Amino acid sequence: TTGLFEVADGTAFFPVSIGQPVAAGFKNLRIGNNTVTPNSIMDITADAVTLDNSSGVAFRVSTVSVSPSSAASGANGLDTGVVAASTWYSIWVIYNPTTATTAGMFSIQSTANATFLSNLPAGYTFYARLGWNITDSSNRFLRILQKGRDVQYVVSSAITTALPIMATGSAGSISIPTWAAVAIGNYV
Repeated sequence: TTGLFEVADGTAFFPVSIGQPVAAGFKNLRIGNNTVTPNSIMDITADAVTLDNSSGVAFRVSTVSVSPSSAASGANGLDTGVVAASTWYSIWVIYNPTTATTAGMFSIQSTANATFLSNLPAGYTFYARLGWNITDSSNRFLRILQKGRDVQYVVSSAITTALPIMATGSAGSISIPTWAAVAIGNYV
């Protein structure tokens, strides 16, 4: 609830403003590739996550443990379509208050815009974007590990066998300072 309330300390009443929690707030968030099916499934765990709905009402889910798959559609899958090559996917936790069900979801949408909201599975009205991952040229998720707001690529024997390279070779000059632009869209 948001508003102004009075709190008593035993001798007097004091006005206290209580604000709405911020969506996508979390405690002990961890996102990483599933150990059995790492190419298409991401494991999302958290002690708690704050979600909100299109009216801005917040809801806190506890003991989050979901594993959405890019091979599925809807709750615990893609919001729409099929997984695409070399595409960034936002990672969401969604909630259905009628069935008290928490799920994960991937979307190419970056915000809870009209398109995203129209693609939410039936009954799921609360949501929070918690992370991102990109697919390689064969539609497989790169290996990542996210703890809280910090995320890193994970080098493994498959898929992410080396860290992504932003640029190679020489560019610019150090003797006569000149700079060369490097595209970062595939990394951030």
